[in-house]
Amino acid sequence: MAEAIDFPGSNFTFTPPPGRDDIRDLHTFRQHDGPSNVSCWRFTPEELAEVNRTGCCFLTVMSHRVFFPAFVGTEDTVRSVIIDYGSVWKKAPAND
Repeated sequence: MAEAIDFPGSNFTFTPPPGRDDIRDLHTFRQHDGPSNVSCWRFTPEELAEVNRTGCCFLTVMSHRVFFPAFVGTEDTVRSVIIDYGSVWKKAPAND
């Protein structure tokens, strides 16, 4: 399963409820002047191969009957969307 990872620009960490050792910390960029929380996820090599093969990935939000607007995209795509709602994080220098 894709793993949520810390990333340059994250400024808030959601932590699991007490006693939930099956849930990890979720590092996010939380807009102070907007509604967005952005997290970064890394696929395993096998998952990445499947995404490359199918062009698809799936999003699960365990929120029962409440579903907040959500989307999946690259760093540049996500930044270009959330800037309409407030600030964005400073990108890390490229590792070219």
